[in-house]
Amino acid sequence: MLSKKLLTFAAIAIFAGTAWSQKPYTVTKTVDTGSHACTSQGQDHKAYDVAEAPPDRYFVENTVSFGEVSKFGAGNCEFTNDGGATVDKKTVVLKLANGQTVRADVPVRYHLRAYADCTNNLQKLGSRVGTECRFSGETDRYE
Repeated sequence: MLSKKLLTFAAIAIFAGTAWSQKPYTVTKTVDTGSHACTSQGQDHKAYDVAEAPPDRYFVENTVSFGEVSKFGAGNCEFTNDGGATVDKKTVVLKLANGQTVRADVPVRYHLRAYADCTNNLQKLGSRVGTECRFSGETDRYE
């Protein structure tokens, strides 16, 4: 017969292992155009990257952010790959708190773009532009 102490220890170890494995995992990405001199009107600079959830995880949408860390000149941070894609979703099975399962389309990949623009203003010639953007999003597991 197992002792009470051993059973208590086993229960704690199982709970701690379950709780540990369910911790959110945060994905971060930096997308940076770098610093560029404006040498002609309409000149722009773009940098692209992808933020991807690990294989058995998806992004929790209300935790996702993508914004400017620093910027000089005109520019912005956008979810795009210039081809129309902003986010890729996958249909997965999610387990609800009551034990039931549901199928849902969840985000697994975001397309990121940093954009710096010299504009068409002649007075901008010789100035520098650059945009640095940071993505952050928590992930959760699916079955």
